[in-house]
This record gives sequence, C-alpha cells and structure tokens, in this order.
Amino acid sequence: ALLGNDEAARAAFANKKTEFGDAFVPHLRRLVLQVTDTFWLEHLETMDYLRRSVSLRAYGQRDPLIEYRREGLARFRQLEENIRSTVAEALPRMMNMDDARVRAEEAKIRASLTEAGKEEQGAQAPLVKAAGYGRNDFVTIKKGGETKKLKYKKAEPLLAEGWTIVPDAP
Repeated sequence: ALLGNDEAARAAFANKKTEFGDAFVPHLRRLVLQVTDTFWLEHLETMDYLRRSVSLRAYGQRDPLIEYRREGLARFRQLEENIRSTVAEALPRMMNMDDARVRAEEAKIRASLTEAGKEEQGAQAPLVKAAGYGRNDFVTIKKGGETKKLKYKKAEPLLAEGWTIVPDAP
C-alpha cells in the first residue's frame, strides 16, 4: 500500500530488504517518519490557509463547510500521494549504515556539542562592578585648601575643573 503500483519501487524495496537484512525495518520506518513529518507540517499549514480562505466562497453561494470538507479531502489525498512518491524515490537511494557506526557518529556529534556548550559557558566571565562611584554616592573633593562634600553627579563637572577626590578614611 505504501509503494502503490510502482514496479520499480517494489523492486527497490525487495532489493533493499535483502541488502539490509534485519536492519531494513528500522531504516524504512525512519525514512517514512521523516517524509511523513515533513509533508504533514506542510499539510497543516495548507489546511490553515484553506480554513481562512474558504469563507470567501460564501459570496459565490457555496456552503463554506462543504467546500472545506471537499478541498480538505482532496488535499489529504494529495498528501498521501506525495508521501508515497517521495518514499518510492528515496528508497533506492537509502544507504545501509552500520548501527555501531551510526552510534559512534552520534556520540561524536554529542561530544562536540557538549564541548561547544562548555566553551560558551567558560567564555562568559562574571560581571564585576568596576570600583568607582555611583551618581548618588557622597564624595569629598579638594582643590587647594578648599574641600567640599557632595554627590558624585554634582562633583563630576568640578573634577573636570581640577578638583580631586579625597579618599575616605576607613
């Protein structure tokens, strides 16, 4: 039922079944799930668009619900046909990947992703507030023999004029 009446697809199916042996069913399952997932998401988007656009058919004296059902069924049949044809096209190109090799490649990918995550975390240094004064902190400034105690925000222009901050005694 999956391959329809396509003789070439049936021959490829039989060839791959003998080539893969017991590993054929999981590979075929993975292929069918990937193809179905891709086309199903596209189908859902199409049905959402159809739901929004079918209401305009009421202007043409057609029942929107009946139109939605009719169009939805046609699009579902198209979905099934797309899945069948894509699986039939991909089946001859399916390659036998040794399970141990697949697991090794997946482990290598996972390890590289983990290392990349560690590098990102290691690159982020904690933020340390620079030693300085906040705009509302009181500071003592001095120029010559004159001293003033005021907020840092008001002291900034005076610092530009040559005043200096006197360190507070602990």
